[in-house]
This record gives sequence, structure tokens and C-alpha cells, in this order.
Amino acid sequence: MMKINPMKNFNIIYLLFIIPILYGCTSAEASSGNLPSVTNSSAMVESTKETISVEDESKTEKEIQDIYSETNSEGIRLELADVSGSDPIYSLAFKKQDTNTGNYLNYADLNSEASDNSDDLENIDIKVEPNCYFGYWLDSEDRLCLSICNIEGNDSIKVMIDGLEYTFSPNREKQEERVLNKSIEVKDESVLIEKAVFYPEYIALYLSEDTGNVYENMFLAVDSEGKRTGPGVYWQEDNKVLIYKKENIINNDTLHLQVGQQNEFEDINVELK
Repeated sequence: MMKINPMKNFNIIYLLFIIPILYGCTSAEASSGNLPSVTNSSAMVESTKETISVEDESKTEKEIQDIYSETNSEGIRLELADVSGSDPIYSLAFKKQDTNTGNYLNYADLNSEASDNSDDLENIDIKVEPNCYFGYWLDSEDRLCLSICNIEGNDSIKVMIDGLEYTFSPNREKQEERVLNKSIEVKDESVLIEKAVFYPEYIALYLSEDTGNVYENMFLAVDSEGKRTGPGVYWQEDNKVLIYKKENIINNDTLHLQVGQQNEFEDINVELK
């Protein structure tokens, strides 16, 4: 069962995260991704601009949008307003459009004093198939952002928001898998790192399931300037997967971690070869 916890920022915009992808699944980090790396309607329009006229461009965008979005009986559909990120973490922004009028519908009234924005978000029905970890938040009244962790490598992901469907196709990027089978000692317990999977922008470490209470410890990556960053965490049946942004945390095929709890951390170097 996935657990959703609300969090409120100074703009009275609520964030709900289903997994603690501390940096990878937040909108700030996801926005640094490269848009053309994702197969979606806007990217496809960009690739066809040289072969269509300006007059036909909006029509072509609508036609492409229809391929991925299903319009319901009332003429309402999801529009993918923005996309960023790369395998395995993506950030998608959706708007609800009334195709009868061309207007966009609000998810919530964020400016209403009488409105409980937390309840507004909890009342938004969101499903993702195949089942995967995701988080969502509102960055405006009519724009809902969804972060998806596609560690399972799905070729297509169906997003359903309040009964409206959109099929997102991630760009399956090249991966390199290295079997490590390296044990590290943390608080007198042994942790087995079975393998590492390298993506263009991320690295995923697979920890074996029999690592005892060390699951409760934090595994922080330390970059070249000493800045610590927590991983995204994904649970599989036989593994716990830690997902890190690769930038500046790997030196000479070695990942530097600080592992522990609260202020008691141990420095550990993980050789990735």
C-alpha cells in the first residue's frame, strides 16, 4: 500500500510524495532534465516543424495529442503541458482541457480561504499503470505535476487523473549494468550491494533484501564539494534500490557515501567496478 503525506509550502501549494525521492522526483530537480530526451507530443511536434506549415502546426499538435490522450463523453481530456527528466525519473505536468470551449479546468482553488487545499489534493483520483512509484503536487490551480519513477523500465505508462487517461512513452535510454556483490559494514551490520545500473543521468544501487536493520539508515552521496544528497528509494520484492543523480558524485569509478543516522555517519567508498 502506498502512503501519501501532505506538505505545504509558502505559496500554499501542497506536495504529496509517495516515495522519498528526496531530489530526483521533486519538480526543482526534474526541471533540470532535457526535454528532447522524452518521447511525447511536444517533442514530436518539434521534430516535424520543418515539414509542416505554421498554419497546420497547431492542428498537427492537436492530432498528435489525441494519440496519447482520450477525450471523455463530456469533451474533457488531459493535456501534457510540460515534461522533463530522463530514465528512470520523469516529471510530467498535466492540464484538463474542455475541448468544447478550449478552456482549461481548475484542479483546485488555491486562493480560496474557505478551501482546504490538502483535501483538494486528496480528492484528486490518480492512478498509474503499470503500478509504479509516483508523487504529485499543484504548481497552479489548473496545472498538476506528476513525478514518476520508472525503475521497472516500462515502455509506456498510463496516467489516469480523475478518470481521464493519458499514455506516456518514456524514452528508453541506454543502460549499463555492473554486478558488484560488495559488502559494506554499517553499525556492525553487513550490507550487500548486488549491482549498479548506470543511466545517462542517474545511478541505481541494488541492495539485497537481507540487510537487517541497516534499512533504517541513510545512504547519502557526497559530491566533490562535500555536499550530501539523499537518494530516491524504491522497494522491489527482493531488493531495495537507491537512485542517485550521477553528477559530481562519482570519481575514478568510486561512489563516496556517508551512511548512518542523525549525526552519526560513516564514510564509505563503493568501488563501481
